[in-house]
Amino acid sequence: MINMSDHHSDDNFLFYKYVMKKRGYEVIFTGGVLPASEVFEIQKIKSFRYLLVNSGSFDFDNKKFEYFSNIAKSHSIRKIIFTDYPGSFERKASDRIVITRDPGDFISKLSHIK
Repeated sequence: MINMSDHHSDDNFLFYKYVMKKRGYEVIFTGGVLPASEVFEIQKIKSFRYLLVNSGSFDFDNKKFEYFSNIAKSHSIRKIIFTDYPGSFERKASDRIVITRDPGDFISKLSHIK
């Protein structure tokens, strides 16, 4: 599991890291936003199946969801979990994308992620 966050949401990400570790996941916390190229380099060194992205720090549109879906497919990532997603989400996301709005929603959806 890799966590990517900005400095404004580190408190929630530290909580997410704790929850993941408590459930037996090995977690790499980057402490900041990484460019995709660095995420791929980490994947080469230490393979991971789940990527957490703080979506509160991004301005999302359909292209960004497609971008992350393609990252998941091309790099054998099972799920990309967007945390603290702002606003509503009207469209169907890829089956590789999980959208959570807050820590409670994260915990609820985490139990269904395999």
